[in-house]
Amino acid sequence: MVACSVAAILTTLGIIVSATLRLHPLPEARGSWLFTWGAREGAEGFLAALMASPLEPERVTLLNGEASRAYGCPRETLAFLVAIGSVAQAVASQGHALARLARTHGGEVQEVPASCWEMLEGVIDGDLRLRLSGEPRRLLFWLGEIERAASRLGLEVVAVAQAGHGVVQAALRNPVTGSVLDERLLRPLREGLAPEGGSLVVERAPSELKA
Repeated sequence: MVACSVAAILTTLGIIVSATLRLHPLPEARGSWLFTWGAREGAEGFLAALMASPLEPERVTLLNGEASRAYGCPRETLAFLVAIGSVAQAVASQGHALARLARTHGGEVQEVPASCWEMLEGVIDGDLRLRLSGEPRRLLFWLGEIERAASRLGLEVVAVAQAGHGVVQAALRNPVTGSVLDERLLRPLREGLAPEGGSLVVERAPSELKA
């Protein structure tokens, strides 16, 4: 790790701003794996075990059924993309440990190239986008709450979540009015998230819903 101090002088305003930057060396090696489940219980068990383990993944991204199908999984299923960066020996060792952990919980394992992360960019596609932030350990619970509320309104959910941060990004498809969306999906979820300091925001919406 390298630390350095940077001073920037804004001559127009006569202000001096200083900042400390910490630069971390790039890992020697990286590995990525795709884990899939046909049942939610197995995925929940895997996530809980992973968060309680000494493993240190760089990224853990969850795809719900619609997102995994859009991503190219052979069937609609819950999926995790996991990346590990370290020295080559540690990447291989942690990769084997991840695979054992996933299989213990009924998951299927596939090693994937680094380019798999770029494919995520086109998965969430829709005019109505939500961003939910909650307790990381309850990530799958909140994903399920979004899906259940949306299903009652006849909406399809495509969701990608960052397990380490407890953030779910979801696109909702099919028509819905703003008042119905607020009363039956947004407000109940916000009320549920409040006790754990969570939040739910509408990142994008058609003009008729904004009105």
